[in-house]
Amino acid sequence: MYVRKLRRKIILKKRIFACCFVFARRFPEIIRTLQLFHLLIKNGWVIAQDEIWVL
Repeated sequence: MYVRKLRRKIILKKRIFACCFVFARRFPEIIRTLQLFHLLIKNGWVIAQDEIWVL
């Protein structure tokens, strides 16, 4: 039982590390997309406010 739990923990840690590694490799892309998304939301919010003002 204990060994199984330990093994599961190791697998989980490896999985987290792999996710972090992939994330670190694609980090610039992720930041870029987040920035683009943020800009879109900002512009969308401004447009939405303008539409509300029109209403």
